[in-house]
Parts: sequence; C-alpha cells; structure tokens
Amino acid sequence: MTITSKAYSKPRQPGSDEQATVAKNATICGDVQLDPSCRVLARAVLRGEGARVVIGAGTTVQSDTVLHADPGFPLHVERNVTIGHGAILVGCTIREGTQVGMQTVIETGVVVGRNCVITPGAYLKKGRVFPDNSLIVGAPAQVMRTLKPAPAVHHPQTAAAHPPRGLEAALC
Repeated sequence: MTITSKAYSKPRQPGSDEQATVAKNATICGDVQLDPSCRVLARAVLRGEGARVVIGAGTTVQSDTVLHADPGFPLHVERNVTIGHGAILVGCTIREGTQVGMQTVIETGVVVGRNCVITPGAYLKKGRVFPDNSLIVGAPAQVMRTLKPAPAVHHPQTAAAHPPRGLEAALC
C-alpha cells in the first residue's frame, strides 16, 4: 500500500487490498471516490462539491491538475486514463483508456469516448461529445481523425508507467 496522505480510497469492490496513491500536497475535498491503484500526484486538486468526482482504477492524475464537479454535473474519469500536468476538468466524463494532454481544459458536460488522445493545450467546449478512438486537437477542440483500435491498446500502460523514482518525486 502506498498512501502518502490520508487514505481516500473507496474501492468499488469491497475487500480490495489495493489503495489509491495520493501525494501529501494534493488537495481532495467533498464527495471524491478514488478507486484502487489510481494515482493523484503533487499539487493536484480534486473537489467534489455539488456533485461527485470518481477517479477510476489505474488512472493517473498528474501534477498541478484541477478536477471538480459542478452542481448537476459529476466528474467521472474511468479506468486507465492519464490526465496530463496542469489540465483542468470540470463536470465531464472521460472514458477508459483516454490520454488527456498537458494544459488541456475540458468544460462542463463534455463526454470523451474510450481510447482517445487529446493533444496538449486543447480546449473542449461545454457539452461536446467526442466518439471513441478520436484524436482531439485544438482550441476549440475538434476531431482530427479516428485512431485505429489496436488489440492491445498502449494507453493503460501509459497510465501505470511512472517508474518508482519518478513517482516518488511526483509525490513530494
């Protein structure tokens, strides 16, 4: 078990022995559920005020991110997602295996499909829906092309790829 602050883990499956990893200087408040083996790195802020925030198993929330729900708009990040440094997500849904680039902004009501790649600095405007396997670029964001699904998608490995030294540094 690697908890670097209070244990915020609320596993979906009772009896799970895996725990979330939370940096000491991350801020988590309100109705926030962290599933097993997710990682919340340095200076990340997760606020479940007005609705619930759920971070799925195997997901990595990198440093300096802000994730919060809005009244009537929960924030749900499914499993094996990577949320890049400095991203801001508000009351949206990010499906399994997606990579969210650094400094991306995702507004209320947005739904991003499975196995998408969102390029750094993209701006996903309120209420947009993006299909599975999309390469999402720009401000405002648009689908540049459809990614070819692969039998073994590389995104889950990316979410769990922090080497121990790098993880320790990120959990300062």
